[in-house]
Amino acid sequence: MMNSNHTTTDQEQLRVLVLEDVPTDAELTVRELKKTGINCIAKMADSKDTFIQQLESFKPDIVLSDYSMPNFNGMQALEMLKKSYPSTPMIIVTGSMNEDTAVKCMKLGAADYVIKESTARLGAAVTGALENKRLRAEKIVDDATILAAAKDWQATFDSITDAVCIFDTEKKVKCCNKAMKELIGKPWKEIIGYTCFPFDQVRMSNEWDKNVFKVGDDLFNVTVLPVLGNDNSISGAIHILSNITSQKRDKDELILFHNLVDQSGDSVYVIDAQTSHLLDVNVKACKELGYSRDELLKLKVINFDAELTTLSAWYKHSLELETKVVTLMTSSYQRKNGSTFPVEVNLKFIKHHENDYIVAVARNITQRKEAEAELLKYQQNLENLVRERTIKLEQLNQTLIDSQEIVRKRALEIQKSKDIAEAANLAKSYFLANMSHEIRTPMNAILGFAEILKRMETDKRKSHFIDNIYSSASALLNLINDILDLSKIESGKLELNYSATSIVNLFKEMESIFKQKVADKGLGFTVEIDSDIPNFLILDEGRIRQILINLIGNAVKFTKTGGISLRTSCRVCSVPPRSNLELTITVTDTGVGIPLSQQQRVFTDFEQVAVQQSAQYEGTGLGLSITSKLTEKMDGEIFLESEEGKGSSFTVILHNV
Repeated sequence: MMNSNHTTTDQEQLRVLVLEDVPTDAELTVRELKKTGINCIAKMADSKDTFIQQLESFKPDIVLSDYSMPNFNGMQALEMLKKSYPSTPMIIVTGSMNEDTAVKCMKLGAADYVIKESTARLGAAVTGALENKRLRAEKIVDDATILAAAKDWQATFDSITDAVCIFDTEKKVKCCNKAMKELIGKPWKEIIGYTCFPFDQVRMSNEWDKNVFKVGDDLFNVTVLPVLGNDNSISGAIHILSNITSQKRDKDELILFHNLVDQSGDSVYVIDAQTSHLLDVNVKACKELGYSRDELLKLKVINFDAELTTLSAWYKHSLELETKVVTLMTSSYQRKNGSTFPVEVNLKFIKHHENDYIVAVARNITQRKEAEAELLKYQQNLENLVRERTIKLEQLNQTLIDSQEIVRKRALEIQKSKDIAEAANLAKSYFLANMSHEIRTPMNAILGFAEILKRMETDKRKSHFIDNIYSSASALLNLINDILDLSKIESGKLELNYSATSIVNLFKEMESIFKQKVADKGLGFTVEIDSDIPNFLILDEGRIRQILINLIGNAVKFTKTGGISLRTSCRVCSVPPRSNLELTITVTDTGVGIPLSQQQRVFTDFEQVAVQQSAQYEGTGLGLSITSKLTEKMDGEIFLESEEGKGSSFTVILHNV
């Protein structure tokens, strides 16, 4: 996968999995690794679940793990890695680690550990881990002379920029690399056998951590790793000295810069030009957006900028900024609580250490926008007032002239419409009264004679003709009655006759009326009456009977198999100073059902749904319309629940019974 100095081609990128809960630390770790010349592709994981997922899908060559995380730590990750992928090395990268913890990590199988303050040696740690995956520290001590003679190993060892020295159990130097020889200033032969460092070690008090030493004017972070034998006993130690002078200086300068930026009255953002990820923010930015600094550093600009909502939009914007010195733009930012505010943003593109950044300084211009809007509103209102006043003055004169003529014409139109409506209503009433007398009387005679003929005629063929005459005349009479009822309801002339009504008797009557019809079709017919219903209720018995006949008749008509149920219940509705009943009647069938898209149509005059328009079903589409209007007239409501192919349920609720 990698050659001796661990540089890679484009086709041989090192797969690195970074387990870190702080995204910015993860990105900085990868950047530091790339600075050393290692060509790698990195994936991030911030929890146990994502760690397991990336191990299975990404198949990393090496894992860099933070030691301490909220719900998952480096030790747990190391144990999982050794069980599932024992050949994959892991390096612990942490902010601080004592010697006992380091020994514990190494015993568990960690390849190395690196303090975050000295990530400059990360490349050396990765190189060493990959070259010595399964090489034990005891072999390094016992075979130091052989390994030193091996050119490939020595070349790799000497390529490490940190100064490395290996001691045996007697604290004598067994081996060191080129960087250590240059630091000491003596040849290798003179260093071998020393029992301590051949230079003064000055411990820095109260600065960084206890492993920082000063050598001359330079600061070195000393990492001590145990060398373990096959039986996990300590057989020596490896001392690694990393020059952190520039890092310490950079950190001090960064702290000073942060203090100055935090005093700014504007929000300051340091942004990754490629991903729009926030790398740093000042105190004002946190206050303006309502996030803590840790929360904000997990976001991207596209998460709160209304103008740049996608990565493609951000990338295009970033390319435009690269060619400009400074860009001024306006946008709208969204706070954590969802509210927004306008901003004016100065943007500067910066290239540093081959990385691209954008520094954004954003100023909240809410007050300016409000003032501008108020001024524009005032100007527009003033212009509108002048325009409206002019138009009104021009129109007023004409309005005064035309008003009398308009009123006169309108009065004539209203009177004419009234006369026409009254005449039409009178004509309809006259027509219906005549039709009631002229058509219903002979129709009843036809029905009577047809009934007599049915009893007298024994010839089956003639009896069939008589039955057709009787059923057709009955249908026509029912249609006439429905039309008359509908006309009365619409004209408001339908009067309700309330009296003491027995629901039990009405339901028994329905059983008797439909007993033969349901038996002829092989259907079941069940009646359920709530025991709490009083013996008598004040209702219009005739209209209740009409509603029941319409609903049950439809149920029988459209049901081929199964059955029909008639249920009733009541409940007390207390409304001071009196108490009333709410009566519920439900008719349910297992018939053809009504599609949802057509269910509202069934209550419309002369309307039938598509499935009911077949020649096998008789009817005019008035029954349910009249039922609905009668229910409404009696201070009630009607509801339909139906599913095509499974049946229908009509529920009538009468209030204030």
